[in-house]
Amino acid sequence: MGWKHADTMLRKLFFGLINKEFLIFLFFLAVSAGFWCMITLNETYEKEVNVPLQMIGVPDNVVITDPLPDTVRAVLKDKGYVLMSYIYGEGVKPVVINFNNCSKKNDKGILLQGELVKQLYGKLFGSTKVVSVKAEKWDFSYNYGLAKMVPVVIDGEVKAYDDYYIARTEIVPENVKIFSSKEKLDSIEEVFTEVLNIVDFKDTVSRIVKVKKMPGVKMEPDKVKVKFYADKMVETEMLIPVRAVNMPEHLVFKPFPARVPLRVVVGKAQFQNLNPDHFVVEVDYKELPTNPNEKCTLNLRTVPDYVISASLKVKQVEYLIEKEE
Repeated sequence: MGWKHADTMLRKLFFGLINKEFLIFLFFLAVSAGFWCMITLNETYEKEVNVPLQMIGVPDNVVITDPLPDTVRAVLKDKGYVLMSYIYGEGVKPVVINFNNCSKKNDKGILLQGELVKQLYGKLFGSTKVVSVKAEKWDFSYNYGLAKMVPVVIDGEVKAYDDYYIARTEIVPENVKIFSSKEKLDSIEEVFTEVLNIVDFKDTVSRIVKVKKMPGVKMEPDKVKVKFYADKMVETEMLIPVRAVNMPEHLVFKPFPARVPLRVVVGKAQFQNLNPDHFVVEVDYKELPTNPNEKCTLNLRTVPDYVISASLKVKQVEYLIEKEE
């Protein structure tokens, strides 16, 4: 028992010394790291930061059709700890640009770089220097409310599953209001959505999609809701009577057979609406062959809008022309 007790005491002493040395090591490591950070952050650096832009003072009768970018990129020079406050702190406060301080001509405005830098210095610490500023563009377009309504067209690939089809498409709103110069408004007849890629669906699909941007054009709204209704395709066959047109009053046209088979593909939801009377198969007397022994050609003249496809299984029939009794 004495040996076990002594062994236990030795283990506690050994691990206690190790833990003490480890804690001392961590303490000096933390001190060293803090000292290194102080030296490093006290050095002068250059760093690119994003600076928000905000325009004020736009008159009530002015519509900005192609705005300035939301942010510009500024390369700032200062001590490391100051730059860290811009990057990981609250950031640089928005630079406010007054509409009246921009150079304007022919419905175009230009933000002068010097004006931006001047305003930017007011948002920075006194020790910070602005090395350079970059922006996607420095100009913007505007007009005095000139606008018109144009339809929205879906761009992209929208396709239902193999034996399904798109029975109906909804766009809400169908038309959007566009603001631009008179020349552009005269040239724009429609606007397009951003590219959609929706394939192999069997049910109703709904999306909120942006209207594709156009330079110098503002759109209201700039998003639309599109909805695609898928329906299963059903194939069936119907017998349609053959009738003649342009017949002289004293003659009677008699086809053989009097009814011909028609292959019809329709959506399942419209199947109950199928009616042979909604289809017209005609023979034009003026196009009949000169030889009575020849067959006449059939023409499918009328097909309801809800039918996906329709085709005659018989293209020609025999016939007789008789005098009316």
